[in-house]
Amino acid sequence: MSMKKGSTGISGAYVGTTEIKKIYRGTTLIFEKDTGDGGGGGGGGGGGITPNTDGKARFYLPAAATSFRISANTSTGYFKISSPGKTDVIGREHSATGYTYYVFGGGAYAEMTGLSSGATKTVTVSSCTSGGSDSGNIVGLDVGSDSTNNITGVDISGLTSLLVCNAGATGGTIPKFQGGGPAGTRAMVSSITEIRAVNVATNSTGGNYAQVYGPTTTFVYGGGIDLYNQDLDATALDQFYTDLAASSTSGGALYVGLNPGRTSDNPSIVSGKYTVYGS
Repeated sequence: MSMKKGSTGISGAYVGTTEIKKIYRGTTLIFEKDTGDGGGGGGGGGGGITPNTDGKARFYLPAAATSFRISANTSTGYFKISSPGKTDVIGREHSATGYTYYVFGGGAYAEMTGLSSGATKTVTVSSCTSGGSDSGNIVGLDVGSDSTNNITGVDISGLTSLLVCNAGATGGTIPKFQGGGPAGTRAMVSSITEIRAVNVATNSTGGNYAQVYGPTTTFVYGGGIDLYNQDLDATALDQFYTDLAASSTSGGALYVGLNPGRTSDNPSIVSGKYTVYGS
């Protein structure tokens, strides 16, 4: 677990007169100097992410993460992964009978690789044209289906057309989504400590999970946000509920089972708007 300088009684770390900014045990970050900029993601208990309003999703990755995979559903049929210093990656859907399947080339996701291992980083996902120009709206997001994803913070604020966001971590089978909900698997590591969702609309019905799905058949019927077995404490969960409660729309399911804050959070914050499973 990262220890922010100043938040754990550590006033500084030095080798001689040189200040240490990061300490690793193997590939695991165990100490990070707190820069105090407030704009990053993944601070336990929330408060680290400043919500965005530009209709793009943002994912905050720790220093150890060097790749990012996602499936997405957009109104244009194309989506873009961006990160400072990297060439944009364009993903494309494949339109199937009845509903839209996520694919990228012959696979089921778009991937950005070669991200710096020396610093935390932000990855942005947006709806775009086939040429990569910003256009349209994000309808579905799936980062949970890939076991390689290591994400500490998520900002889906401003996604007013969002039907589903799958960020469920590995472990457990109850409950996911059924016919009225999204498809995907719970495969990523338990790493998300903060999610912001200001002005988000998941205005479709959700429910208990009743069908098996996998990354190669990831499709959206619409209906909720899956954060199963992530690392959200009660403060982070309550902020998530508060964000959604302020939305002008309602409907859908929120899956928070096995998060450490599930026993002391307050799901009644979204009572009458969303159904919370696992709290």
